[in-house]
Amino acid sequence: MKNVLNNFANMLKRNKSCHNYSLCCRIAALPLMTLFLAHVAAAQQGGSCDSAIEINYANVQHIQAHAKGKAVALLSMPHAKGMYFEKPHSLVWFTFVVPKDTLLTFDLIPDNNSDDLDFLLFRDQNATLCSSIGQNKRPVPVRSNIADNAFTSSGRTGLAASAAHDMEAPGKHPAFSRALEVKKGERYYLAVDDYTSAFGTFSLHLNLYFPQPGKPAVQAPPPPPVHNIVPLPSPPVLKIIVADSGNKPVKARIKLMSVAGSRTRTIADTTGTSEYQRTVMAREHLKVICISQGYLLYQSEITIPDTATLIRDTVRLSVLREHRSIVLQDIEFEPELEVFLPTAAEPLSDLLAFMQSNPTIHILIKGYVNDPFTQNSGNYDMDLSERRAKAVMKYLTEHHIDKSRMDWKGFGNKDMLYPKPQTMEEQRANRRVEIEIEP
Repeated sequence: MKNVLNNFANMLKRNKSCHNYSLCCRIAALPLMTLFLAHVAAAQQGGSCDSAIEINYANVQHIQAHAKGKAVALLSMPHAKGMYFEKPHSLVWFTFVVPKDTLLTFDLIPDNNSDDLDFLLFRDQNATLCSSIGQNKRPVPVRSNIADNAFTSSGRTGLAASAAHDMEAPGKHPAFSRALEVKKGERYYLAVDDYTSAFGTFSLHLNLYFPQPGKPAVQAPPPPPVHNIVPLPSPPVLKIIVADSGNKPVKARIKLMSVAGSRTRTIADTTGTSEYQRTVMAREHLKVICISQGYLLYQSEITIPDTATLIRDTVRLSVLREHRSIVLQDIEFEPELEVFLPTAAEPLSDLLAFMQSNPTIHILIKGYVNDPFTQNSGNYDMDLSERRAKAVMKYLTEHHIDKSRMDWKGFGNKDMLYPKPQTMEEQRANRRVEIEIEP
C-alpha cells in the first residue's frame, strides 16, 4: 500500500501543470488505483446526480473511478432534436462551481476513437437539480450534444467557442456545441454517456482555473486591444402575412410558438392584425396558429433557414364551409387511453378559441386510432376512438361551449393517414382527432 501511495504522489508531481488551467479526468476501472480511491469507487462516485464527481482544486488530477453509473430514463427522449439522450444508458456525472466569470469550454476525448460520447450540461440554479430528478421532474439542459461524433471528430465532443449551436441532434451533425458564458458561483452538472460502450474510458478536459487554496489567484494579463471588429450579423426576421384565397388581408389572432423536442412555449400572441413580424433564431422550429371569425382554424410549422435574413410566411385562410375538416395537430393521448398528453393543452386551447370566435358553427368531432395490423376496426378500436372524440367534446363543454353545437363519432383505424406507418411521427399522425364543419 505504501508503494501505491508513493506512485500516486509521483503522478501528481508529473501532472502539476494540470492543477491550474484544465481538468483531466480519466474515467477507467484500474484495479490497483481503486485500492487507493476505495472511498470513491466503492460508493460508485459519479454514478448518479447525487454522487457526482466534484471538480475543484483538490482533485484537479487524473481521477480513477468506475464509469458505469445507473441509467436515467427521465433524461432520454427520442426525437427531441438533441435536447436529451436518445436511449437510457449508463452515465457518469460531474459537478463543479464556476470559480470566475468566463466562457466555458471543455473536451471529452474517448480512449477508443470509435466510441460515441454524448453529454447533457445542466445549470443548478436553486440547488434542486438532483432532488428534481429524484422526483421524476425532467430538467432542461443548457447545452447538449447527441451527434454521432465517432464519424465526425474521432470521438471527441464538448463545448467550443467556434461552435454555432447550443444543442446538436443525433446523426452526422457537428461534434461540438457552442461555448457557454458562466458566472462565478454558479453550479453545473455534466452527464456523460458513452453510447457505444458502457465500459468505455475517456478523458474530460475542463477549461476552468481553480486557484490553489491559501494562495492568491494569478491575474491573467489584460487581453490585447482588438481592432477591426466585425459586427455580428443581425438575427433573421420572420414576417407573417394573413390573407384569404383572393389575397385580401384578413385580421386574425396570430400565435407563434417555439418548439424544442416535445416542449413548446408561446413567444407571440397578438390579435386584430393581418401582419406580424419578429426576430427569430436560425434553425429555430416554430408553429404558426391563426384564428379569425368566418375562417377555418389554421395550423402550420416552419423551420428558420441557416442563412435567411427575412422570411415571409403568407397564411392563406379558408372560408368556413360545410364538410370542411381540420386535423388538430398535437392533440395526443396516453397509450390505450382517452387521457390527454400534456402536449394537447395548447391545441385544445386553440380549438376553444376557434369555437368562441365562430359562435354559430356546428362541428362533428371525429376520433381515429393507429392500428395498421388490423384490416377492419374491431370493437376495441371503435370504442377507443369514440372515447377520445368524447374527451375533446367534454373539454369544450367544460369551457362553456354549448353541447348542442357538437356531435362526435369514432372511426377506429379507418382512413389512417399512413396505412403502413414507418416512424413514430407517422403513428402519431394516425392517432388523431379531426373537426368537420356540419350544416
